[in-house]
Amino acid sequence: MMSFSDFLSRRSPVDSYGEIEGDPGSPPSVARTIADAYHSDISLGLSKEDISFVAGIYMYLRLTDEPNVDDTTLRSIYVPLNELLSGDPETVQQRCTRSVARLKAQGILVRADFGGISSSGEFSLSSLGHAIGDFVVQESNLTVQSLELLLARIRAELARIIEAAKQGGDDPHWDSQVILPLRLLVSELVDIIERRTRGLDAAHALLRQNISSLLEREWVECVDLCTDMLESVSKTLCELNAVLSEHVESLGRQLSEIAESAGHRDTLLPITDRIRTQLNRIHAWSAKRYDEWSGYFAIVHEFIRLIIRLDPENRMRDRIRNCIQSYADRPYGLAAVSPKPFLHFRDVAKPDQVQQIPVPASVLANRTIREVGPPSDDEIDLVVKAILARLEEEGELELVQAIAQEAHHLTDAQWFTLISRATPRLLQRGFAPTALAARQWIEMSARLAAQELKVRRQPVRVSQQSTSSELEKETRHDR
Repeated sequence: MMSFSDFLSRRSPVDSYGEIEGDPGSPPSVARTIADAYHSDISLGLSKEDISFVAGIYMYLRLTDEPNVDDTTLRSIYVPLNELLSGDPETVQQRCTRSVARLKAQGILVRADFGGISSSGEFSLSSLGHAIGDFVVQESNLTVQSLELLLARIRAELARIIEAAKQGGDDPHWDSQVILPLRLLVSELVDIIERRTRGLDAAHALLRQNISSLLEREWVECVDLCTDMLESVSKTLCELNAVLSEHVESLGRQLSEIAESAGHRDTLLPITDRIRTQLNRIHAWSAKRYDEWSGYFAIVHEFIRLIIRLDPENRMRDRIRNCIQSYADRPYGLAAVSPKPFLHFRDVAKPDQVQQIPVPASVLANRTIREVGPPSDDEIDLVVKAILARLEEEGELELVQAIAQEAHHLTDAQWFTLISRATPRLLQRGFAPTALAARQWIEMSARLAAQELKVRRQPVRVSQQSTSSELEKETRHDR
């Protein structure tokens, strides 16, 4: 596998001192681009104020037929920005002058009056300034309709270029009918698609933040709205992926056909390779974004189902927040259940009769049979037996009240274990007459609260047959 350094050396030979070999007309490469950018002395340090000013100048030039802007126009463009910054209206001219000086120093705003020959200065945005303004105000929405239109336009242009390549001709014919349309028109259309994908990523990132803030602020009231937004984005990404899957393969075949018709014209191959790489990158982007959004879709739905639906009034978050805030005054721990592991038999092949099974010496040493009695009851089991005895004697009791009377000497953790042990055994011997009614929470301590549970002993039903058999046994005993 080729490493990145091998890729650099293969695409553009660079010696140990970083000097580019070859003539200036050599194909573009990573190393040459880095060297050109380094020697251009471009250094950007733009604040939010500067970027907003550049966007305003860009939009003014876009909406009017003026090719340049003068000092008066720049000050009028800066006035809305000064209001956003809550600046002093009397210092608008000074602040505008300093901002213009910063943009000129960084090559974003250039003089358009031949170095100051005219009386009043005229300025225009450089290519870098136009790129910044286009990035700010560009249409970043990539819809299914716009994608289909752009891809259909690319396919139509490639079909026309294929016809021109098949006709053949001299070098001017190839330059005007094949190379220039492929470099300027088709490449620009592909760049528009790729630029809109980045805008769509930014829009989806903002949408995720809005969904998170809505769920945090509105809780259960915004569930339907968040679900609709998730489904809408998922449907859009699915349709974009389907459209790209349909068109990218046919566009790749058209580019291969153009490359085969190029013959000895080496300038055409780098263009077709770059366009094919861009198309494959856009297709991979759509598949990856659809998979990522599907995962995010599942996470949000799981949060809604397991957290919001089960706690519509958001009481758990309030209780957790209160516990965290009061941890310094009332430290607490976590009591977790440790269940016994599930034991299951595995399929064991029957050993051969002649095969000897090795038995460890420890097993042979412990061959004696030891009688093991039932384990002795601990303190909690004794309290459980006392509570059951009270149920049999009194016929009805309330669990929390009984615990307060019988187990007042136990701790909070032991009370928690006692409730978990006593509740199922009480319900086996009795029933709760108010099981369907709302039960109140009773504070047992500062750290423990339990719901009230009133249990009534079930009446013992003795059948007539069992009664007669018992009487017969007593009669035989008397005889």
